[in-house]
Amino acid sequence: MTGGRSTSLTADQARIDPDGQLRFVISERDPGVANWLELTGRRRGYVQIRWQRLTRDLTPDDGPQVAVVPFAEIPALLPYYQDARVAPEEWRARIAARQAAVAMRMLG
Repeated sequence: MTGGRSTSLTADQARIDPDGQLRFVISERDPGVANWLELTGRRRGYVQIRWQRLTRDLTPDDGPQVAVVPFAEIPALLPYYQDARVAPEEWRARIAARQAAVAMRMLG
């Protein structure tokens, strides 16, 4: 997380879909979903996903999979889109809670 922006999520912060999958939307604009990661003006970068304490070997079906889609098509293409919706007020509250948690770790 950078300032008042969301550039990373921990396992506890990320929303898991009903099928057990984690799906992220990486976009400059707010798509209104829980697992949004902001581009913060960058056109290039990397995404790091950590798998820890696994109880089995990963297979290609475990991912990750990537698709570049037009912003307007996100609701139609993102499984469980309606379940993942986050209102702007909820988003701001999440960012504020994350900022407070970071401050506590740094000051504590």
